[in-house]
Amino acid sequence: MNVSSLKDSVSFTRFFNKKKALDESVPLDTVEPKEQVKEKDQGEKNTIYLDARNIWITNDGLLRDEGVLFGLTSATTMEKVSAIKNYFLERKAEIDAKKNGISGTVNELINERRKIEAELEQLAKAVVAENLETEKKNTYFFRNLLGLAFITGAAIGSFFLIHFFVTPDFGLAASIGVFLFGLFSLVAPLSTWLNPDDTNNKSFGSRSKVALLEIGSPLATTVFVSYIAYEHTQKIGLTIVIGIFLLFLFFFCGKLLLGVYHNLVEDFKQLLAVRKTAKLSRQKGISDNEAIEKKKKTLEEKITTINTLQSEILKLEAECLSLDQQSELKVNLFMSEYNLARNYSANPNI
Repeated sequence: MNVSSLKDSVSFTRFFNKKKALDESVPLDTVEPKEQVKEKDQGEKNTIYLDARNIWITNDGLLRDEGVLFGLTSATTMEKVSAIKNYFLERKAEIDAKKNGISGTVNELINERRKIEAELEQLAKAVVAENLETEKKNTYFFRNLLGLAFITGAAIGSFFLIHFFVTPDFGLAASIGVFLFGLFSLVAPLSTWLNPDDTNNKSFGSRSKVALLEIGSPLATTVFVSYIAYEHTQKIGLTIVIGIFLLFLFFFCGKLLLGVYHNLVEDFKQLLAVRKTAKLSRQKGISDNEAIEKKKKTLEEKITTINTLQSEILKLEAECLSLDQQSELKVNLFMSEYNLARNYSANPNI
């Protein structure tokens, strides 16, 4: 803009033709600071708020007038430039305060989200652990049941061998008694052969008594039945074979019979416990799954809220950037009018 065009500008026309300074805006003398001015038509919804103290900043026409006025008087512009910058800084401060408040809320929501995620992870681990606990363990119940049947059958069949030799001379009751006496060692609570560590700290005499208790009845029964078998068969080889067989039968069959029966009872208890645990786990799993779904829903709501607030923060940051740009533009506009008016005041005849 040159000096001749400056004379025809709106700002100079207002001053030199003595037009009203606010021919396109609200008169300053009719507006008090921070007064709310409403339009006359109450049917309209729009309400206009004017700040008379800073209207010269927000209104480009008034801002030009201020620049021209200060330029004609060659007054310092430091105060006006500071006022423009402070005005936008105040507006930025309000937005920054709002942004900080939202940021604090976002941080709280993020902490809550992390807490919920940690709880979900713990619930998931608990569900996996419960599923592992409810898995069927290798109890060998049916194998032990089959083993018990085999050992019982072997014991009954071996009884008939004793019955064949003993009953003709001594009767059935004697055969049963001899057979049970041979299995008497199965009730012994100690064993020098199966559990030698149980007697390490005992004296030699005590260990000898345990060994006699464990071996005595099978050995005595074997000798008795073998002698009767020799009298019936008069065959030394057959007698020796029968004796060895009966010795191992009484020595092992009793222990195996009692051990397998004990394992079978323990396996049955374990099966009942697993079944009960599985039932409780299913009930707890339902409640855990409901809790997981509820927490997932809450987590999704938190994430949605966080995303919304973060979008609002971005908008506020964009507003702050826009205010910085407006502040710079307003200062440049004021200084441009100021410099033009000052140059004209210094050279009015140009």
